[in-house]
Amino acid sequence: MPMGFTLFAVLAAAIFFTTVLLIIADRRNKTALEEKMQMQEKYHLFLLLLPILALAFVFSYLPLWGWRYAFFDYKAGGELTAANFVGFKWFTILFQNETTRGDILRVLRNTLAMSALGIATSWLPMAFAIFLTQVKSKRFRRFVQNFTTIPNFLGWVIIYAVALAIFSTDGFINNFINNILGGSANTNYLMQFINDGGALVFRRNGETVRIEAWGADSLRVRATMLPGFTGQNWALTEKPEACQTEITIAGEPYRSGDGSMAAREYAEITNGCLKARVNFAGVVSFYRDGVLMLREYYRCYDGTLSRESRCLKLVSREWKGIPGSGDYSLTVKFESRDGEKFFGMVLQPMEVRIQTVSGEWV
Repeated sequence: MPMGFTLFAVLAAAIFFTTVLLIIADRRNKTALEEKMQMQEKYHLFLLLLPILALAFVFSYLPLWGWRYAFFDYKAGGELTAANFVGFKWFTILFQNETTRGDILRVLRNTLAMSALGIATSWLPMAFAIFLTQVKSKRFRRFVQNFTTIPNFLGWVIIYAVALAIFSTDGFINNFINNILGGSANTNYLMQFINDGGALVFRRNGETVRIEAWGADSLRVRATMLPGFTGQNWALTEKPEACQTEITIAGEPYRSGDGSMAAREYAEITNGCLKARVNFAGVVSFYRDGVLMLREYYRCYDGTLSRESRCLKLVSREWKGIPGSGDYSLTVKFESRDGEKFFGMVLQPMEVRIQTVSGEWV
């Protein structure tokens, strides 16, 4: 049993038995019960403060006792002994890795920047409230109060749903341009294709994917959930020869699940005989001399390239955060080719599980 829990239990038991003894003593002294108790104001204020101090001790100071686990090589269910004491080992590991050092500096920089911005703008709400009190129109003042307060009660799920309805390919903006203004817009504002110096970069749902040439007839694919890539080459230590790539970003007719036709954006990058094609849902297909070699497994309504079920809600790249770190685990699924089988096993789409380094998949 943890030492902190034992200490807390002993303290609670002592308080309980002390309270019982005081109640018994008061019952024996009947005259004391009949008299009105007088207490000095300072003791009265202290008793009012006592519950707050007790809560602060239990939830703020008592958990500090668990910090000692950081100095031991602790295993679940084990004990803290001198044999598994490691001192500052886990702290020094953070600074031994170059990537981890960069992450620590980035987190510190962002924390200090956010704190500085919070302090620098802390006067704005008070100034806004003062200015609002000077508005003569009560109706306008109430409208501004409601308009600036309601967003605080909206969840991110609702915000994403509204953004999807406005900025998607079938969203309000494109429908307004096509139906009202008579245009032919098909831009997906939630997904962006970029030609970055001969590399194809696209962003979707917080994920950034970069496809670039890596030598003759070769493509390198990287993905991350972080704001940017680390710049590390990881296992690719050889410097590749420079290659000229061809990138195409255009639109093509696409039949939606309801049977309607609409123009959807796609992108391609070609390096020699190898080509990667990305559709508007972020599904990547690889071709060699125009023949499909490999395609990501995607079954999630629009964007599904297979004739099989579109309603399985299976995406090609599934990111999951690793608790206690800034890294992610990534599951990448690929289509099985016709005639491809794993003998002795159930036939399933090929699945690759990758634990990323610093949130980056290479």
